[in-house]
Amino acid sequence: MLASLWHRLFSFDTREDAELRAKLKEILHFRPVDLKFYKRALTHKSAIDEDSNERSNERLEYLGDAVLGVCVSHHLFNLFEDEDEGYLTQVRSRIVSRKNLNDLAGKLKIDHLIVSNIDKKQRINSVKGNAFEALIGAIYLDKGYQASYDFIDHLIKDRLLDVEHLSQVNENYKSLIIEYCQKEKKEIVFEVVDESGSGYGKKFIVQCKVDDQIVGQGKGRSKKIAEQNAAQKAVKHYHING
Repeated sequence: MLASLWHRLFSFDTREDAELRAKLKEILHFRPVDLKFYKRALTHKSAIDEDSNERSNERLEYLGDAVLGVCVSHHLFNLFEDEDEGYLTQVRSRIVSRKNLNDLAGKLKIDHLIVSNIDKKQRINSVKGNAFEALIGAIYLDKGYQASYDFIDHLIKDRLLDVEHLSQVNENYKSLIIEYCQKEKKEIVFEVVDESGSGYGKKFIVQCKVDDQIVGQGKGRSKKIAEQNAAQKAVKHYHING
């Protein structure tokens, strides 16, 4: 706490540092305290001279990967109260996938701040997501766990990180059970039996009925997700292989 206060009172930004701090505030929605963590997070190894004592963002990427995993797990644990650990693990793996992190870093325009000596194609394919993880590590060292969690929570609430879409573990369950019923000449109905909450806390419960028999029930933050979850249980009920 005292170190943070001392840094605020007795540090003076260069023009470049002031610009970086302002750009980071737009992304993070808070003012960074110790800028050195963020500078390192945005420095690719290609920009480091072999004879230099400077460090790239690789160590921060390692730390950020771990912190991001905890923050996402924490959020999913609170969001999906009725799902088991297998489901939560699947959703988390989609959220922290390299492709998704690359896309997220692009939305945040983190690539505009990265210091590197590589071509644009390489930067698009990998460097952005790595820098995003390193940035999480920088937030953790600068502001602590709660700030890291709040940043991820902000991305989710602003739909920059679309958990609703990523939580749809397998989108073909509904089509599988419908195709099965058409082939077997069975009547299938998806029925919303409960709807509660509002906004981000909205929850639906859907039943899948085949020939008026309940063969699956699912929950979700949207009707579509609840239907997919109900369909998944119906697929298991009939031992259908996709």
